[in-house]
Amino acid sequence: MNLAISRAGLRPARLLAGAGLLACSVLAGAADFRALVSIDPSDNRAGLVAIAPPNVSLSRVLWVQSQILVSHDLKDAMRASRTGENQMIIAPVHVTASALNHGYRLAAVSGEDLRFALVVRDAIKTPEQLRGARLYLPQQDSLRSYMAKGLLEQNALSFKSFKSVQFGNTSGAGLVAIALGMADATVSKVAEAEEWMRANPNRARVLMVSREVPGGLGISIHKSVSEADRAKLILWATATPSPIPSAGVFKAASSTSDEQFAYVASLGIVTPETLSGVTRVMANEVRDLMAKPGAVVVDTRSAREYAQNHIPGAVSAPYGEKSLKERDYNVGLDDLSAIGKLDRDKPTVFLCNGPECWKSYKASRGAINMGFKTVYWFRGGMPEWDSKGFPTTKSGAAQ
Repeated sequence: MNLAISRAGLRPARLLAGAGLLACSVLAGAADFRALVSIDPSDNRAGLVAIAPPNVSLSRVLWVQSQILVSHDLKDAMRASRTGENQMIIAPVHVTASALNHGYRLAAVSGEDLRFALVVRDAIKTPEQLRGARLYLPQQDSLRSYMAKGLLEQNALSFKSFKSVQFGNTSGAGLVAIALGMADATVSKVAEAEEWMRANPNRARVLMVSREVPGGLGISIHKSVSEADRAKLILWATATPSPIPSAGVFKAASSTSDEQFAYVASLGIVTPETLSGVTRVMANEVRDLMAKPGAVVVDTRSAREYAQNHIPGAVSAPYGEKSLKERDYNVGLDDLSAIGKLDRDKPTVFLCNGPECWKSYKASRGAINMGFKTVYWFRGGMPEWDSKGFPTTKSGAAQ
């Protein structure tokens, strides 16, 4: 590619906090290199992100047309961490941890290490006393809520254990809610909690504490990127001043960083290993089923994901998921209308985006309840299918 043309096509852009998903392309058309910058909207440090400087420098570093996507939608960022659609992801800890389980390698981290705490009213002494209590959390897909849910599950608790779970928009409102008697528990950084408790004695206590995790953003690079380009990207990421000013200074990942992200990944809310009344299948078995007459493979991901990449012959039946990602979810919140239109007499395989994606799990349960005669659950979904090198279709073209 002619670098002069690449530079000439650069255009500055700004992203306002609270915006959705914006793209800044170097040139019109598909980019040779795509990077996703994901920001936690409940993190009050995020502010504005200037995406023009990294767009310029990435193109100069790699000598290819680059595209940077900036998103405040953590749910979509978690989805993208599993699909491999971006060569680089710059994201909060839990999104990075997911990416590392789906073909990415850790490159750099920013921020000082920190720990998260589950903070409760002073009268609550044990995790068991949280049953029937009121929980306040930031947005459901935020890092704080992710860490809180992981801590709860380690103590055999879930959101369903509480009388109520309220999701807010800011990270510090939970402590205020406890002070006002509106909540019994919340999640906070340990340092924030300790400072607040010193200013408000005998109001709350720390009940559970996580291990240390990186306090800023992680940069992960897909394994398909060459070692030479990976080295260039690490130099770009760790340059001073930082290529993402609001994220602070990045440092190259170490073995300690790898261990911390492995810990975060272990807190991930993955689907159960088995599902009563349903046969769980692997990619090879799905391929074999498709070779037989009558079997239907159903892709429960969004229509956009299906259009971008799907198994040839698979039917798109998006699962309208509004319920929480847990075993005792409220199915009444979800839209199963697309599943209900399928032929219930045919053997049916449900899939989505791997163990962390609950749509195929919920669709399989829903199908059983609807009277489907034979239900298969492809828990590994598209990530497992892709890892086998099996064919996929994108925009109608086989790959």
